[in-house]
Amino acid sequence: MEKGYRLGKALITAARRAGLGTADTPLNIVDIGGDFTWFGSRLREKGLVRAVEEAPPARLLQVVPTHWTQAEGKKIAELLINRYPLTSVFWAASDQLGIGAAEALVNAGREIGQNVFVGGLDLSLNGLQHVKNGQLIATVASSLFAYAEIVVYLYDYLNGKDFADEVGTQIRTTIHTATRDTVDLHLALYQAMDAIGFSRLSKIHNPQLVRYDFSLQRIRSIIAVKNEDLP
Repeated sequence: MEKGYRLGKALITAARRAGLGTADTPLNIVDIGGDFTWFGSRLREKGLVRAVEEAPPARLLQVVPTHWTQAEGKKIAELLINRYPLTSVFWAASDQLGIGAAEALVNAGREIGQNVFVGGLDLSLNGLQHVKNGQLIATVASSLFAYAEIVVYLYDYLNGKDFADEVGTQIRTTIHTATRDTVDLHLALYQAMDAIGFSRLSKIHNPQLVRYDFSLQRIRSIIAVKNEDLP
């Protein structure tokens, strides 16, 4: 739910900075959703609904389920822009859907970042690259490092260091929003994955650690490359 909310907020904010969405001209939003047989799709949609409710006069015009493919994103965006030509925000439940939608909107003569705003969920490499080239406004998700975080907790636990006192037994990984302002860091970390010594985040290997730190800044600091190679 939080991911869908963060993406909704990012797109609405970007559209308003461009002067769209006033008391006289509501900000029209459509949702290119995921497969509704998966419960997570509904949670992502609820996040968007919450973002819209917090941003009157924004309004959600329609939700269209998909099977997650880029081709569906393109086709549905083509249909929706014809049905709702005044739509400014295309929220997509995955990066692939968002990339397909962006292609359709550009083909229709719309200018992403000017009169239409598109984003997806996944924080995938493809999504990040499309944020960098301006085809997506944002991509939102927990990063690949969330998996490393869980592995470090389990490793420490199995070696006698219980993480529960610090982080609890219900672990909520950090959700990141990658925009043009932050995408270079996300791409650099993504591409330097093999250079990261995750043992440096473990309390078993580093008894002096007081608290776990899986922030992007901390991960950046332990990559075995020269700092000038990273933004």
